[in-house]
Order: sequence, then structure tokens, then C-alpha cells
Amino acid sequence: MVKTLSDRNGRPTIPHVVLVEGKNDRNRVLEAVRADVLTTGGEALTESMVQTIRRLHERRGVIVLTDPDGPGGRIRRALTRAIPDLYHAYVPSHAAKRQGKIGIEHANLSVIREALLHPIQGGHPRNEGSPQYALLHHRPADTASPEEEKTTDSMLTWQAFQAMGLVGEDFSRDLRLKVGDMLGIGYGNAKQFYRLLQLFNIDEEKLSHAIKVAR
Repeated sequence: MVKTLSDRNGRPTIPHVVLVEGKNDRNRVLEAVRADVLTTGGEALTESMVQTIRRLHERRGVIVLTDPDGPGGRIRRALTRAIPDLYHAYVPSHAAKRQGKIGIEHANLSVIREALLHPIQGGHPRNEGSPQYALLHHRPADTASPEEEKTTDSMLTWQAFQAMGLVGEDFSRDLRLKVGDMLGIGYGNAKQFYRLLQLFNIDEEKLSHAIKVAR
């Protein structure tokens, strides 16, 4: 079981990155817990997405929470083949059904919370006393709009992100490509890249240095 504190709204803090399929799933998870959440954007996993998940898992740990249906199962199996030691949280289909539709977005908050507090890794319960758990346990970023979001440790603001030329300039796309490769976090559009910086806990100093080298 994940031992963690709760916020003033009673949401427990999950130390790992939670992986779901879509935005509605992400929003539902954030009603249940306080966590950093990454979306796959659907069933088609690109190699770039798999690499991003692998790097995140190495640094922070990733809990897979896909829909309890066919596509969700295929995503789990594909990721398990690529990254065997991922953490997995499961919500039964009967607890994620509403008006004939199945998905995490329809699940009861207490069920989601319970699943994320009891993930399994490689088919075995996680070891809370391991050094890896201690390294992964940290306070995730607040969940707000991209303009308001800040990284967990660096307090990197959207305004600072803009000022560094990573958005809104003719060269921004190429700069994000170079910086993403240099930091090993992959590529995304402006908002996606800002989110990746948060998920990987890239602070302003490290980002600034990478930009200077990239230029």
C-alpha cells in the first residue's frame, strides 16, 4: 500500500505518475487523488510515447490505470511487453460503467483511490521499504491550467517558459526538439512540452542551461 498524506480536500498524494487514456480519465483521477497524470491520447502508442513512459518510470515510477475494456487491456499488454516492471492499478469493469459506457471517467472516486493506493509491480505488491520507493516519494505538482501550472521543485512558471523562447517564436519548435533530446524527455507542442518538464521535474536552472547549449 502507498503510504501518503492527504490534502485539505481529503485527496491522498500519489508519488508516482499516473498513466490514463484520455483527458476525461485524467480529470476523474484528479478528483480522487493528488498526482501528476499523463495521458496516452488513445490506444495507438507511438515509440516516442513509450520512450517517454520508460524514462518517467526510471525517474519517478509510473502507475498504469487504463479503462477495463479491450483497448485498455491492449495498452496494458503493449506497455508490459515494453516496460515489464511498470506499476499497475486496476478498476473492475462493473465499477467503471455508466449508462452502458465503460471507462475510468465513470468510476467511483473511492474505487479509483483504492486502486492507486494499492498498485502492483510485475505481478507483485510494491515494496514500500525499498530505496526506490524512498527516492520516488515526493510532492507532485499542483493540477492547474498550463498558464498557472508550476513544476514540483523548480516553480517554473508558464511566463518563464515563454520567456525562454520555447513557445511563440519561429524557432520554438526546433528549440523544443533540441532541448527535449538533450534532456531525454521527448518532444511535444508547447503545452505538452511544458507538461513534460513538470513530469520530469526539470528545474529552471537545468532548462536554462540546456537551452544555452542547444542554441
